[in-house]
Amino acid sequence: MVTDGNIAVDYFSPTMPEYYRLLETRALSKNHTPHEDLVEQLYTALELTGALGTYQVPIEPNEYGLKPDALCVYQGKVIFWEVDRGTEDYDTPKGIRGKLDRYLKMSKDNPKIRMYAGFTTVPQYDRFGKLKRSDITRAKGILKCINKYERADQFFVSTHAYTIRHAAEPAFSTYLNPMGIAIKDFR
Repeated sequence: MVTDGNIAVDYFSPTMPEYYRLLETRALSKNHTPHEDLVEQLYTALELTGALGTYQVPIEPNEYGLKPDALCVYQGKVIFWEVDRGTEDYDTPKGIRGKLDRYLKMSKDNPKIRMYAGFTTVPQYDRFGKLKRSDITRAKGILKCINKYERADQFFVSTHAYTIRHAAEPAFSTYLNPMGIAIKDFR
């Protein structure tokens, strides 16, 4: 298919895998590959549940200034996904609170569409490979931000590793369900 001109293949280095893509799809950036791999893991986990309707990766921010890592329809629910690597602070307009504010505004401006925003967290390491913050600690910090909004199950969080292993199960913490809830049970 590559030789026929139907798909393209990208090579970053001899030690990295080949990336195949449709011709009209932009190539992965070498600098963003680890994050894009996390987004692909999320897609795979959701697809394997058999409940994923559509899944896309937005290229440009929307009119609310949001550019989620992924957007999907899962079990009939519109979900915006943020794969959080801990690069944003919690309580500023440019951080997690700012994203939640923009998701809330978008939701209020579109009352006929029930929208959800989910965060998955990964551990953070320093440049020497030493753990700086665990994915669980980061998820707890995001849940603390989420709880300030008192939005039932509209905002949710889980660790990335747990999400990709248990996407169809009660893997997500929300304001109403801090001990875990499955997407199918969101209100």
